[in-house]
Amino acid sequence: MSKLKDHAWYRWDGGWYENDGENTRYCVWDGLGAGAVVFDIGSYEGEWINRMVDKYPGYQYYGFEPAPRAFEVARERLAGCENVSLYNFGLGVTTGRFRLYNSQQDAATFLQIGGAGIDAEMINVREFLESEDIKCVDLAVINVEGGEFELLPYLIASNLIRRFKRLMIQWHYVVPEAGRIREAIMSALAKTHAMTWNHGTWEAWNLQCPE
Repeated sequence: MSKLKDHAWYRWDGGWYENDGENTRYCVWDGLGAGAVVFDIGSYEGEWINRMVDKYPGYQYYGFEPAPRAFEVARERLAGCENVSLYNFGLGVTTGRFRLYNSQQDAATFLQIGGAGIDAEMINVREFLESEDIKCVDLAVINVEGGEFELLPYLIASNLIRRFKRLMIQWHYVVPEAGRIREAIMSALAKTHAMTWNHGTWEAWNLQCPE
């Protein structure tokens, strides 16, 4: 039987645990190419980048984490990694300062849930790409505690989605009608990308229709 998480927003795990997804999917990204640009949108404490750097030292990593405590843990963990750039802000739709709330897994979300929260910074993804002169992102991991329901439609509608060759997305059922909205996003995403695997909470997509 699947070891389902004890949180209502988790959907069917799709064999993630039986197939050792942590080691067979989560950190297996061969063939991105030397100097590949990798975004970790929602880095939390830097665990994913830390694992990736050990396995793929030739990639260039950009981590985005708005929660101050988690960011400091990530910065300490990844200190000395010259190919890692960490930013203490979220990467999303609107630039500005917003309330950041605790999620159900000790991560953080800009969705209005939980207690009073704290002020944190968000930067528009287009602004960031232009400021860093990044034309192509070889891999983007999106794990933003429900923010995917805003970020992905924005990327698709703005056509920025074509700049992202590969996506690994974790879905969080923390918004009303999340299942219906997710299906609509997937239908729109399928116009440019093809799903390569799906384990329920995590799924991956590859660009099929570059400009």
